[in-house]
Amino acid sequence: IMVYSGYRISAFKEIKIDLEKGYFQGGVKTKSGKNRIVPIHPGIYGMVAAYHGKTWLETSVNDYRTKVFYPTLERLGLLYASNGTKHTPHDCRHTFSWLCDRYKIDDMSKHLLMGHALGSDVEKNVYGHRTFDELKHEIEKICIPKH
Repeated sequence: IMVYSGYRISAFKEIKIDLEKGYFQGGVKTKSGKNRIVPIHPGIYGMVAAYHGKTWLETSVNDYRTKVFYPTLERLGLLYASNGTKHTPHDCRHTFSWLCDRYKIDDMSKHLLMGHALGSDVEKNVYGHRTFDELKHEIEKICIPKH
């Protein structure tokens, strides 16, 4: 879910989900990242629905890493990156960013989906808006492999 939403793991402590309208709402760390809306990619809708109403992070992020994240990656044979380092939950955010580039999500939408600040770019700050439907269209460009 983190790979196809772009949220930081800590955001899942308090993230809101609207299954009917099809989006996550939340975020942490920056003004741009907090309370942002990210459409739920249709390829993960079932997983999100299965978690809906549950506390995603029962305890701490560290407990999640050791009790859920790492054992799942190990079971899937994905615990280590090609350079030999152990994957972290933040790698999911890196993957989301890469997927945005790979599937040509426009730069403005990528910034908004990831909750990145737009900096001092007046054009982006003043004129760079995206509707929910535009963000939904962009995120749906990402293909999820079928097994």
